[in-house]
Amino acid sequence: MGRTAGTATTRSVSHKVTTQAASAEPMLCQVGTKPKNDNGYFEAMTKVIFRSGLSWTMIEDKWPNFRKAFGEFAIANVARFGEPDVDRLMKDTGIVRNYRKIIATIDNARELQTIQLQGAGPSVLIPRWVNGGVLSPLCRRGNARDDSTMGGGSPGEEGGYQRRVTSYKKGVAAMSELHHTITINALPGKVWNVLADLEAVQRYNPTVSRAQYISSNKEGLGASRQCDLKPKGVVKERVIAWEPNHAIALELYESPWPLVFMRWRTEVKPEGAGTVVSQRMEYRVKFGVLGALMDRLVMRRTLDRTIADVFVGLKRFVETGEQASGTPR
Repeated sequence: MGRTAGTATTRSVSHKVTTQAASAEPMLCQVGTKPKNDNGYFEAMTKVIFRSGLSWTMIEDKWPNFRKAFGEFAIANVARFGEPDVDRLMKDTGIVRNYRKIIATIDNARELQTIQLQGAGPSVLIPRWVNGGVLSPLCRRGNARDDSTMGGGSPGEEGGYQRRVTSYKKGVAAMSELHHTITINALPGKVWNVLADLEAVQRYNPTVSRAQYISSNKEGLGASRQCDLKPKGVVKERVIAWEPNHAIALELYESPWPLVFMRWRTEVKPEGAGTVVSQRMEYRVKFGVLGALMDRLVMRRTLDRTIADVFVGLKRFVETGEQASGTPR
């Protein structure tokens, strides 16, 4: 996460779900046979990642090569993968050589290993969550809400930073929300000018190597940008709300990620001689119960860390002009 010194990081922590008997069977139409152990769930998660945006038949045909390349998806083995293994995988013509998906798979193995060391892996947690109502079955009706923390929170280095993670279940799918707030020592107009310049994101977001307009208009509804990501990848975003000097909202409309949608609203409000910047991001992951698992175990904490870095980068850039560099923590 973005770490900021001397400021308490605040999260709301509550848990409220409606309980209803359920089955993990909706997952089967997505990944085949129900996994028997933690490694099986890891393999299923990886298949979901590599299927995203590609031909499912092609991935299925190549899957024996994936199993060999990733050591039969033994979590402990993949968690130890380093640069030589990444280089080997990027040269393996038997699999899909997508750098970001390969790195995500290795990161997921490490996250799952950490969870195992805490006493329970996905083969234990999924039935517990499903039967307890935390992961809603695809056909369930009714609403539930789960306000929960992402592990590893700590105070940050730069003032006024807060975050909260919320997951909503409504109808047949789960929607997650991330809330972030930071205080910037600058007037609202200065902060707004940076946020309203869609290309300026490359100056404070450490995951973006280049941003450029891809729309004829550079302000207002429909203004769009393309962001080239580090080390690879491209996303496209457009403005869906524009309230000068107050708020801007964007949606992600093209990306390599397994998302149904992602959108976020950023507001600026004066506070004393400074400005409070707050953001609410909401998104939904594809692939039903397995997607909800991916979100709960991996995606939310990754997004949370990334947005934290972006907010710290925004504060630093507005206050000092120093631009972001490197990659997110």
